[in-house]
Amino acid sequence: MNSMIASKEIIILMTKSYLESKICRINFYMALKATSMDRFKQMIVIIYPDVGDIEQYGKEMKKFLELCTCIERDDFGFWNKLLFALPHQTKHDDNKLNNVAAHVEIV
Repeated sequence: MNSMIASKEIIILMTKSYLESKICRINFYMALKATSMDRFKQMIVIIYPDVGDIEQYGKEMKKFLELCTCIERDDFGFWNKLLFALPHQTKHDDNKLNNVAAHVEIV
């Protein structure tokens, strides 16, 4: 949870296995909470084709996904959409980059 709070972006790779795992769904809700606590934080969800119809996982999941930036992995132009969704570096950010270490947590 600490890494979610400290990060600017949270990217979730949503697969069928991810949605069927109770621990992963808990992590999804924690990520959603982390983004709701910080208006500058964004959650990007990459939805893999094996997910199918999202409503089969409940109307609540569909509503939560409406609050996120969702990109389907098999979309044409996937990489362009992902790059557009990520934060863009500004001159102000450039000065901070020397002091910030990248952190990736796989859950």
